[in-house]
Amino acid sequence: MKKFWVSVSLAVAAPLVLGLASSSASAEGAQVLDVSKCTILDGYGELYPTTDKNQAVFNKNGDVLRCSAKEVPTPGQVARFNKKNTGYRCCTGRHLTDDWHQVVSAAGNATLICKFKFD
Repeated sequence: MKKFWVSVSLAVAAPLVLGLASSSASAEGAQVLDVSKCTILDGYGELYPTTDKNQAVFNKNGDVLRCSAKEVPTPGQVARFNKKNTGYRCCTGRHLTDDWHQVVSAAGNATLICKFKFD
């Protein structure tokens, strides 16, 4: 089975795998982690490391990782990726999920969202 490795760790106590982070509490009790790097897919479906600022939000029910990048290589049309059409899983280094989707616009703006649920 393929794994889609997102190069971050959402563990508060542990350092990030490939980035720096700072966290702050929100009014709703969720934590927000600023992630400096992650790896997404470009418009051709190839792995693409980001350098844009990204966020991971986590609370007692689960985490949401959001990675975005500008000027991502693209064939000039919208590309949509998910578990179903790639076979990849989103991974933070600690957790895996099949619940993710990514869009790369024709202009090369990409957004990846991974959702992790905890019981």
